[in-house]
Amino acid sequence: MRARQLIHDPRELLSQGRALVKENPDIKFAYRVTMVTLILSGMSARELAEHCGDGETTLMSWVKKADENGWDALRSKKQTGQPRRLTDEHCQT
Repeated sequence: MRARQLIHDPRELLSQGRALVKENPDIKFAYRVTMVTLILSGMSARELAEHCGDGETTLMSWVKKADENGWDALRSKKQTGQPRRLTDEHCQT
């Protein structure tokens, strides 16, 4: 089988894809579910980590979360912490 010729640089496409995953909580959830599913299907966490850019420990922690708490545990949680001190008006200047 012949390799497909890409129009765009594959490294750029990969970079854009990773950015999309980091920005969108719904895509993050789908991504994490996909990674866990691949590991559970027999793919090695080490090999997957090399290709996806996430650490092997991170991937295995997602497997543990899904196993112990169900798939919803892979959803992004609202970040808590100290509220910001600057108003929107101050941030725009």
